[in-house]
Amino acid sequence: MNFVYATGQPSNKPEQVYFDGQQYQILYSYQDRTRLPAYSRVDISTKYEWQKKWGSIEPYIEAINILNHKNVSYRSYYIIPDDNGGYKLKSSDSTQFPFLPFIGINITW
Repeated sequence: MNFVYATGQPSNKPEQVYFDGQQYQILYSYQDRTRLPAYSRVDISTKYEWQKKWGSIEPYIEAINILNHKNVSYRSYYIIPDDNGGYKLKSSDSTQFPFLPFIGINITW
């Protein structure tokens, strides 16, 4: 069993929005101004090894991120028009892998 906890990755955030004559642009803060949400993950695995004359066979079962925590790896910002004719700044998060089960076998000669 493996448990990982880390503070969120450093990130920058939007400070200003301006219109350059053709489209709206986002000006970001300096690097590492803010942090993404904290990262946590629990993994489990089990294996068994059979020794043979010619080598070994080792079947295993593994599950990564068993709590299915939505770990944010990247946050992107974009501008959308609102109902009043203005614009709003919105963000969307890209998450890392969800719960992933594995079944496999290692064979050594």
